[in-house]
Amino acid sequence: MKALSSHKSYYHTGKQTCPDCQKELQNAQALSSHKSYYHTGKQTCPDCQKEWPNAQALRNHKKKAHTGKQTCPDCQKELPNAKALSYHKSYYHTGKQTCPDCQKEWPNVKALSSHKRKKHRGKKTCPDCQKEWPNAQALRNHKKKAHTGKQTCPDCQKELPNALALSSHKSRYHTGKQTCPDCQKELPNAKALSYHKSYYHTGKQTCPDCQKELPNANVLSSHKYRHHRKRKIDD
Repeated sequence: MKALSSHKSYYHTGKQTCPDCQKELQNAQALSSHKSYYHTGKQTCPDCQKEWPNAQALRNHKKKAHTGKQTCPDCQKELPNAKALSYHKSYYHTGKQTCPDCQKEWPNVKALSSHKRKKHRGKKTCPDCQKEWPNAQALRNHKKKAHTGKQTCPDCQKELPNALALSSHKSRYHTGKQTCPDCQKELPNAKALSYHKSYYHTGKQTCPDCQKELPNANVLSSHKYRHHRKRKIDD
């Protein structure tokens, strides 16, 4: 009889309302269980000393963070606990993802997240020169090249203002000999080749002062110096 009475007092009481949060529970047993989970006051994890608002939060934490090492069934990577495994799977084993901004396809959520952070987060302003860039990745690339401090060319010891200037300098002056594709003349470097082409392989040029047609920019420059310089000085 005592057992029956106890059973009825727990399970056949009708609905009960929690006095702490006003949540309605099925019976007294459910209310008691609810209170022992959610209204216990703060609880400290014995494994990591992190504080949680109640016993239920502590239980959830321990189930995720203090389970021991877990192995991913998809890639066999070992993770420190169940929480880390859950995070790992939700990022790396989601299947292909399509970027909603540019429709580029990525292998998983992690790759998509990284892509969006770099390419679609909005314009960024360089704190050093106030130049605006389309996204964080573009700003990072800019800073790596433009705000590195002075750089010395290893080939000629010329000092350049930054890495970008050094890269440009090397691509012009330290390329080795270059052959002009138009006349096969050999030039000492890419810069000399560029200069050569801009003077000798421009096609016909018309003098703006006398309308005489010259074979290229170099001849036009010489013509203007010889025939129109004195006239301008006299004027």
